[in-house]
Amino acid sequence: MASSHDLPLPGDEPAATGLVWLLGTHPLTRQALARLAWLVPAYAFSCAVLGMASWMGLMPAWKIILLATGSFSGLAVFYVLMRSGWSLRRQEPTLAFARVLFSIGCVALAYALLEPARGLALQYLCIILVFDMNRLTTRQVRMAAIAAPLLIVATLLLTWRLGLATVDVDTEVVNLGMAAVMVPVLLIVSGTARRVRRQMLETRAELAQALERTQALAIRDGLTSLYNRRHLQQRLGEELLRQRRNHRPFCVGLLDIDHFKQINDRHGHATGDTVLREVARLLPPLLPPTAVLARWGGEEFLLLLPDTTLAPAHGVLQRLHQAMAQSDWHALANGLQAVTFSAGLCQSVPTDEIHRTLERVDQALYEAKATGRDRTVAKEPA
Repeated sequence: MASSHDLPLPGDEPAATGLVWLLGTHPLTRQALARLAWLVPAYAFSCAVLGMASWMGLMPAWKIILLATGSFSGLAVFYVLMRSGWSLRRQEPTLAFARVLFSIGCVALAYALLEPARGLALQYLCIILVFDMNRLTTRQVRMAAIAAPLLIVATLLLTWRLGLATVDVDTEVVNLGMAAVMVPVLLIVSGTARRVRRQMLETRAELAQALERTQALAIRDGLTSLYNRRHLQQRLGEELLRQRRNHRPFCVGLLDIDHFKQINDRHGHATGDTVLREVARLLPPLLPPTAVLARWGGEEFLLLLPDTTLAPAHGVLQRLHQAMAQSDWHALANGLQAVTFSAGLCQSVPTDEIHRTLERVDQALYEAKATGRDRTVAKEPA
């Protein structure tokens, strides 16, 4: 049975079956294995250089073999842990800290065994710490910085006691003293870089949120939070183009609150604004999911009903009338009478431009007001 980490995720379509088999499909697994893959050429190059040094007689071949075996065996273990999905159940799915400690151990072994290359091993240690620094917590970075010299000293003493390495005390004191200076300095510099990077990411996130808010404000009405006239005009144009391509009908309704001027005159403009907000709150939940309601201007609201013919659209408007009639408008202001609206409704014609559709719906609204208000007049397509 396939494990959950091998199940394909939406939007994650590997380019080749071979890559799926090699890296899996879980995003964290693929990310971790891609990070691990960067170590393979680095280790291979180092082993190739050391192999050449052994061929030239500068160091024993068994030391190179031991170091290469330990390094690539460790990489294989990490690959299995990640590819199998075991690492996904850990608090740190990428095993970044464990990989750093393993790499430090490899450097410590190389430092102990390869006397001519001990200075190079210390430089390689710095590269390791920098490579995964951004993926470690501050505590983990400090632990790695402390573990590095301790592992080097411990490995050096162990190999010396086993007779596998020679030790020049004066030279090692200088080398390890340099390491004791370099690692803290590297820690400070990398910590500063981490803070700068974190601040950049936070700034970028704040800018993205500000842009999102600005874009939302650009298409929303400030009073009712409904879409504004400009946005709905754009949507109407898009819907007309879609209708001409796919021959799918849509309807447009223009709603106007009845006697709104009297509400303002009797109860004040603040109450008028409250009524507009209440209408904007009350009507949208009653609309189909694809419908778009916008404040068209003043006390007028424009309703777009995609993929809808005139009869179903008229039914939608009737539900809105019923909801307005059942609402407790007296709660908004003392003495406030029931609030109603008149509406014009028409179905768009593919050969008409949007302004012609709006003219027809406006004529229908005028008829609704002229024939008693609190009703919807529908105009059949011409």
